[in-house]
Order: sequence, then structure tokens, then C-alpha cells
Amino acid sequence: MDELTTNIAKKSGTPIVFYHRRSFYRYHGRDYDSIGVLNVALYQARLAAPNSEIILLTDETRPLQLDVKQAMIDEYSESADDFKKDYVHLSVLPFEDFELNCYLRWFVMRDFTRRHAIQSFCYFDSDILLFAPVERFASEFRGYIAGNWSWANFVSQPEAIDLLCDYLHNTFRHRDQLYALAERNRYLRGRAHVNDMRMLFELPKSNGDILDQKDFPWKGFDHSIRESEEGLYTMDGGIKLLTRGDHGMWVAHRNSDGVEVPFLLSAFSGLVKIPHGPVCMETPGRQPEYLRRSAKCSMSLHVW
Repeated sequence: MDELTTNIAKKSGTPIVFYHRRSFYRYHGRDYDSIGVLNVALYQARLAAPNSEIILLTDETRPLQLDVKQAMIDEYSESADDFKKDYVHLSVLPFEDFELNCYLRWFVMRDFTRRHAIQSFCYFDSDILLFAPVERFASEFRGYIAGNWSWANFVSQPEAIDLLCDYLHNTFRHRDQLYALAERNRYLRGRAHVNDMRMLFELPKSNGDILDQKDFPWKGFDHSIRESEEGLYTMDGGIKLLTRGDHGMWVAHRNSDGVEVPFLLSAFSGLVKIPHGPVCMETPGRQPEYLRRSAKCSMSLHVW
């Protein structure tokens, strides 16, 4: 691994940050091949965004056969450790380590980008597949300092990641606000609960500098490959139907008028990663083939 310097983001494009902790990725008590999923996401990001620095914040550095900078999470955990002191587990999921890390990643990103003087960056979960230069995604945030998605976001300035972290931490410090927010979510699961995703969804209501990303699926930025976006897109079994468009781009099919919408990123969230792992977009004109718990893929898709 190259020695990290203050000026870490040397490429001309917008930096891309991934956060991956192996214990972070367990569902219903079952492990899956999180490294395999991560490998596909990293290779796909490098293919789609050759001019972007790709940074992996991780608990396990390892040899990679591609240009990715790796940094150990524990070396950037000062503000994360401070947050831990005020954290209480209010998720419907019983996996406290998973939910806690959903919050901690923001604080680790803040400490990392501060130390290495990164002014702006995109953050993607390690189950996000990127199919276009990341600037296409970042351009949607004009006039805003950041968005409210926890799995795919653009941070336009250091003050933006400060704002996100301060909002999360202050909500936990003020227990009345925290429990009130958890109570507002009762209708979703039949019990009061909160997680970082739901907490960030609330932020645009009180801060006009934060973009509400609710319309992003209409523009080809996926919320979840498992969902039709309230009937917006055609499904194929349990996932969105994606086929190759005439221009070579993967497209989803809008139910209302049949329009093909180019997909610029796709989110393989939750249980769709078990047992199959991510998809390899390499077969023109047909639904992508699943790879069974494997990241051995030629990655020969066209990008926008």
C-alpha cells in the first residue's frame, strides 16, 4: 500500500470513498462474501470513473490489483470514539455492531478527509455498482452542500461532513429529540426505532442546504435493486429488470410509458447479496447474470 500523504487525492476527478468493515456485513446472523461484493464494487468504480481517486476505509488492508488507496479505519476514529459514548441502540435490527458502524462511518470519513485535505468527495456503500463517471452523480447536487442518502452521497465541502456528523451526534446527545424521532418511525415497523438512514432522511426538513434525494431513482440513481420504486420500474422476479440499451448502457424500464432509463448506479442492498453476490454486467441484450458468491468477473461492460 502506498504511503498516504496529506495530498492524497491527486487525480483530476471527484474522489470516491468506500467504507468496509467485515463485521459490518452480516444479515440475520449470516455472513456472506463481503470481500467478493467489495471487489466487484471497487473494480466497477475504477472502470466507470478512471479519473477519480478511489479510497477504501477498511479494517483489513490487502493486496489489490487495481489503483485503490487503502486506509485503516482505526487510525481515523477519534471523533467516532467520541460518538460511541452517546450511542444507544434503537434499531429494529438486533445487530448492534452493524447499526453502530452505520453511524461511525460518517465520523471516520470526516477525520480522514480533514487529515488529508479532501475538500469534496462522493461516498458509496460497498454494494454500489457505478456505471458512469462519478461527476454525473455529483452534478445533481448543485446548490446543495450534501444529500440525505446514507448509501450514495456527495459531500461538496468540509463544512458539509461537519454538519452531517454534528447533526447525528447532537440528536443522540439530546435524548428527547432522539426518542421523538424514533417514535415518528413507529408506523414503519410497529415499534419506535431509528437508524442513520431514517435520521438523514429527516435532515432536509430542517436544513435547506441538504438535498432531498427522493427523486434520484427517476434519474437513474438506484435506491435498491430489490424495489420497483413504488411501481416506477418493471421487476424481474425480486429485482429490477435491467437490459442493455441501444447506446450500450444498462437501462431500467419505466412502467408508466415504457421509457428506458439509463442506470448510472445500482444498489445491491440487503439480502439480494445472499446467496448470489453482486451481478456482473457483461452480457449485452439480456438481464445480467448473477455470480454465485464470486467476484471473478471480466467487468467488460460499457460505461456512459
